[in-house]
Amino acid sequence: MTNATAEVVSTRSSRLLRAGVYGYFTALAGGLVLFCAGLSGYNVSVLAIAVGWAVGTAVARGSDRRGGWFYRTLAVGLTYLAVGAALSPALYTELQTPRPGLDLYVHGDMKGFKRAFAGKDAPIEPPPPPLSREERWTQAVISGVVLPWMAIPMDGLTHPWSGLSYVTALFVAGFRSRRGVR
Repeated sequence: MTNATAEVVSTRSSRLLRAGVYGYFTALAGGLVLFCAGLSGYNVSVLAIAVGWAVGTAVARGSDRRGGWFYRTLAVGLTYLAVGAALSPALYTELQTPRPGLDLYVHGDMKGFKRAFAGKDAPIEPPPPPLSREERWTQAVISGVVLPWMAIPMDGLTHPWSGLSYVTALFVAGFRSRRGVR
């Protein structure tokens, strides 16, 4: 009995589309796993390496192991966005956390800053007024577009071992999507 499978022709555009789709959905799943694991409160930056490995492998499979600079860039970019998107909600809450006395320091009131830092005469701030529609839209754009790109460098600067994990994840994504041996 013969096998009736037809040979699939692999064109440049079909490889590009397959690599993009495989990589996108793998990055989406990996970012979701990172986000859910990050809800525990622990530093889960080592999981970023697994996301890089999975995305690089998915892009390589989608491209029929053709490799090249474009597929490597695609794998690294999708990994960067997956990890950055998973980190951005935590970064957003961190940026919104009030820090007493910081405004006094920024404006040069060192006496007020020292009093607030010591816990004496802490300024009581009135609640902020409700945001307008434009301000809410601006915050949504910043948290949805800008923060995923800023999350990895900001977290990497405050936690150097996490930064090393993120760099390793990007390297692994590019390495896994390299040209395969035929």
